[in-house]
Amino acid sequence: MEANDFIKHCHTLLQTISTPMDISKLQGEQNIMILHNLQLEGFMDLSVRENGIMFSFGASDKNVYLIKNTDKHLFDPPVYYNDGDLFLEESSNFLLIELALWISTKSKNTYSIRKFNYLKIRDYFPIWIRYDYCLQTLRINESLSSFFIRQGDKKITFVAPSPEVLDNILESVDCKKESSEQKSTSNKIFEVDLSGKKLNVELAYSPDSPQTEIDKWLSILKPEELDKMKIRLSKKLTKDVFSQTDNVSKHDLVEQTNLLCGDLSIDKIIVDKGYITIIFLAPNVLPDYVINCQLNKRLSIIDYYLE
Repeated sequence: MEANDFIKHCHTLLQTISTPMDISKLQGEQNIMILHNLQLEGFMDLSVRENGIMFSFGASDKNVYLIKNTDKHLFDPPVYYNDGDLFLEESSNFLLIELALWISTKSKNTYSIRKFNYLKIRDYFPIWIRYDYCLQTLRINESLSSFFIRQGDKKITFVAPSPEVLDNILESVDCKKESSEQKSTSNKIFEVDLSGKKLNVELAYSPDSPQTEIDKWLSILKPEELDKMKIRLSKKLTKDVFSQTDNVSKHDLVEQTNLLCGDLSIDKIIVDKGYITIIFLAPNVLPDYVINCQLNKRLSIIDYYLE
């Protein structure tokens, strides 16, 4: 990617959270140093070492990356893992996606959808940013200073500079936005006891006997069955995260799976027709995310995603 394009895309992304960017002072800098010099709190840790620039992103990313001194003359240098193995041949798309993900956690004007007409949304955001093995892709609308992040085929999160622009985007791509009042009144909330812990259960529909429906699910969610399901979910999530990496051993995968499984705790349960969604937290392993896991009545995992 050319330097002018990278700087322009950074400027567009940062406009969504009204972060100033003096483009005139960034000419001649390497892409990683442009982001470092912006001093975005909580975005990136960077240090200059003898062998190059070491950097990582936030507490939830355990990977440490390296840009070698031998590539310091390149604007868009390759990225290596800290052990020297190659990660990506070029770094700019990787850095832009990480910046967009960080901004999406800071912006007040975001909206996520899971049912969408991707062709229509894609045409509205013509600039496409991606790289191999990435779970997310980024598309940008420069004229609206807006973007969206797509997580596979599961979810799209729009980010805009204002509520008005966000509403305009959603209307233009035929995405209906629920108000907070609609969300709070559409689901009835019940407090239940699950394995000695008080939890909120939301009913996403209106059965004839709400309590009977909830009790049916509680009878299925036995501690030993929940433990088995948490192991399956942890394996899937760990495999997704490390599928981007070629140099991870089976021992590392088992260790990360066990760490995540031991950290999972149920925050909330949503009951729908024929399935439930369990909202998990993993405050130590994935502190910046909530984990959504949809299960059928056999506690088989239908779908799962982070947000």
